[in-house]
Amino acid sequence: NDLGYVIGNEAEIRALCKTDDTEAALAKTAEICPLVVCTRSGDGVTLVRGAERVDVPVEKVVPVDATGAGDQFAAGFLYGLATGRDLETCGRMGNICAGEVIRHIGPRPQTDIMALFKAEGLV
Repeated sequence: NDLGYVIGNEAEIRALCKTDDTEAALAKTAEICPLVVCTRSGDGVTLVRGAERVDVPVEKVVPVDATGAGDQFAAGFLYGLATGRDLETCGRMGNICAGEVIRHIGPRPQTDIMALFKAEGLV
């Protein structure tokens, strides 16, 4: 298996495993993939790597437009992963990116993401 990670939302992870049970889907996906990233909308993100599980909460906001939120989450998460951050920090970075883009119309950030990371002490 050459798969390094899977990133998806709850519905996608459940569909991948053909189950309505998110926890069962996470466990099954973790058996075949070393890193599972499951976004849960307003409930944050769950990260599973081997026996390690990290649940990272999100700042609750009323979304203006969710277009691009998943892609922006992935961009922030993968930036953290590529720069050697721990799983919690990667999740926080992804959440910050998604949280920025849902605050306005359109899929691209309107704020300096690195400045947001710095404000949270992540870089």
